Amino acid sequence: MSALSFQRTKHDAPGDGVFDALEQATLAGRGHNSRANPDAPDLDSDAVQGVFKQCRGLYLAELERQADNRKEMETDEAFYDGDQWSADELETLAARGQAPTVYNMIQTSVNWMLGTQRRSAMDYKILPRREDGAESAQRKTELFAHVRDMNHSQRSRSAAFADAVKVGLGWLETGQSDEEDGALVFDRSPSWRSILWDSLATEENLQDSRFISRTKWLDFDHAKVLWPDRLDVIRRSVHGLESGGSAPGDEEMADSAMDSVEFMESNTIIGRTGNENIGTLRPRLRVIEFWFKRLENVPIMRGGQFNGEVYDEWSEGHWNEISTETATVVTRPRETVWLMMMTEKGVLDLRRSPYRHNRYPFTPVWGYRRAADNMPYGVIRSMRPINQAINKYASKGLHAISSNKLYVQEGSVDDIEDTRDEMARPDGVVVYKQGFGAPVRETDTTTPALMDGFFSRDAALMQSISGITDEAMGRTTNATSGKAIVARQDQGALATSSLFDGLRFAELLHGEKILVNIEQFYDREMQFRILDDKDKPLWKKINDTPATSITGFKADFVISQDEWRATVRQAQVSQLMDLMMQMAPVAPQLVLGMLPTLLGMMDIPKAQEFARMARELTGAPDPDEDPNNPSPETVARNEAAAKQQAMQDRMMEAEVSGKESAALKARAEAKLKGDQSTRERVQQQVAALEASGILAADPRLAAVADAIMAAAMSDGEDMAAQAGDMPVIEQPPAMPAPAADPAMQGGMV
Repeated sequence: MSALSFQRTKHDAPGDGVFDALEQATLAGRGHNSRANPDAPDLDSDAVQGVFKQCRGLYLAELERQADNRKEMETDEAFYDGDQWSADELETLAARGQAPTVYNMIQTSVNWMLGTQRRSAMDYKILPRREDGAESAQRKTELFAHVRDMNHSQRSRSAAFADAVKVGLGWLETGQSDEEDGALVFDRSPSWRSILWDSLATEENLQDSRFISRTKWLDFDHAKVLWPDRLDVIRRSVHGLESGGSAPGDEEMADSAMDSVEFMESNTIIGRTGNENIGTLRPRLRVIEFWFKRLENVPIMRGGQFNGEVYDEWSEGHWNEISTETATVVTRPRETVWLMMMTEKGVLDLRRSPYRHNRYPFTPVWGYRRAADNMPYGVIRSMRPINQAINKYASKGLHAISSNKLYVQEGSVDDIEDTRDEMARPDGVVVYKQGFGAPVRETDTTTPALMDGFFSRDAALMQSISGITDEAMGRTTNATSGKAIVARQDQGALATSSLFDGLRFAELLHGEKILVNIEQFYDREMQFRILDDKDKPLWKKINDTPATSITGFKADFVISQDEWRATVRQAQVSQLMDLMMQMAPVAPQLVLGMLPTLLGMMDIPKAQEFARMARELTGAPDPDEDPNNPSPETVARNEAAAKQQAMQDRMMEAEVSGKESAALKARAEAKLKGDQSTRERVQQQVAALEASGILAADPRLAAVADAIMAAAMSDGEDMAAQAGDMPVIEQPPAMPAPAADPAMQGGMV
């Protein structure tokens, strides 16, 4: 099918028919990068009002179901803030004259976890799905860093984790932003107090949740600008208006956790001024952002790098895949995300989600979840009773040691109250009548000692439950050996590891959504700035060439993190350094190879920069670098190493060739010398034979001939031995002396 002729296929919506009219109106008005919805359905129609009643009913039912746990979450957060006495307890203490002492040990333990998270680094990568998308993936990695910098994402990440630790649930949110605000994609952390979700959902990513809602309070004048066509609904929803709006916090659409700030502000203004009508100076209304799912038939990409995505006619990548017949479009049942903006009085807007990822814009960061009902809770929940007991022990002990009993005989003093005051003074003077015993003051010393014992016991129990030991916080303890300290630090790290694992998983899901939003909304040529390892600005361009197209290729977001336990990691670094000191004398090259990794593990400023310098000096590769897309520094280093290796190979070849030439020359000279020696020996042998023949004619000279022959043979063998491996000519057998002619024995004839 040609991309130019492709149009969104019409599909029938299964289900109850409520959405049939809405779908036809909203699909046509689903503009690209636009919040406008000119073809939106009639929001006052029966169809839309039916959807409104369903969404409002789900919201109220969930608010009721989570009410008790949300109250506990609110109390957990109050304990962290030091508000650890209830109103009834404070009233009782005031009647006794007892101070409400607070030893906030919960805050110390929680702050250790929050500080550990802030010191941990998140390392992410964006990998291409195809080889030709490598450069695009690199640009997306840099653009992702730019988006995070513009949104101060580190603070949002820390805020969400803080909520997860304290109350059991934090949230991350991403979506489309206004271009004039900087980044086209926002990244933030909404408060847990404003969000309700489908508590029947069991999956950690809430993919099986049918809805997620978020409540916002808006000023009346802002709401009029955002929804000018829904002014009637806005007026009826405003709290504090003279038209009959209700006071915040006293209606069914919220609870104390959701409305605490709004309700306290209203009461504070009225309380200080005494004027109940001052609230009308700032009329406000509650707006509910209700995201929900419905099952419908939608066009789906089949094949190619966008396989499985809901087809988007505004996607360059989708059009390219279809035009090249790499992928096709099929209609399949799929849950799609919709958004309704509403108040307790009516609907402000209704449309399908503008985000291509077809997921909720909210990502949960879980602490712990109760198995019975999936309700969240944090580390404070189990620590609250112990901290309450510690506060009561401290308060009672302080009250006991500060209180005195006074024994006075009746009639011994004129004014008992004056006597009480004088007895309490360190320089008090008590006048009593003669004949009566002196007033006696008695101080309770048993109760403070008993309370102090209970206090110390529960303080140790608090550490045991939280897992945050003194060793983990760097305090001096009875653990003296390094192994004992590390073991106790490991205990604390294991006790809190599930919290950090939950954050890591949430960041993975959240990063996937941000990446899809980047691929959807960064569709124009632009330039942006990032910082390198030395905090120097680097300027990057996107969508200026086909290879740097952000929307034309699909990529995947992956995440890896270093060890969360910063304190334990430092202990491990110390142990590794000791090991390297021991290895240095026997294996210096191995120590040099380990040095970049060791520097990267250290919690020091610019540790990665030091590790990079060490890699340059030692030639070690960067373990985090993509081998298919090496950096220019790595390419230059590899080329220099290849040249150096080639030079060494040539030098070695030349050295071997020289040695072989010298050996061949020596062998040739030896052979030549041996040949000369052989010739000389043969000549000597020939001469000896000739002399022997002459001498043999005279038997009397035979002994002289034998001596000459032996001398010649001896000299030849010595010279052959000096010639090395030259063959030695065997000495021919001695010729026998000729027999005497009988005719000659008698003399000459």
